[in-house]
Amino acid sequence: MRIGLDAQNAIRRARGQVELGQDGQPLDPEAIKKAEKEKAAKAAPPAKKKNG
Repeated sequence: MRIGLDAQNAIRRARGQVELGQDGQPLDPEAIKKAEKEKAAKAAPPAKKKNG
């Protein structure tokens, strides 16, 4: 059975395994964490200041 890289990595994440890169080699876990933090920071709306 052949599945795409995104599907493979979704399964690996659910199992707690390291994701694979396009070359089929495991990615650096620290690089993944850094990318997830950057993605979350971009998605979060800026905090509003309260006047008071």
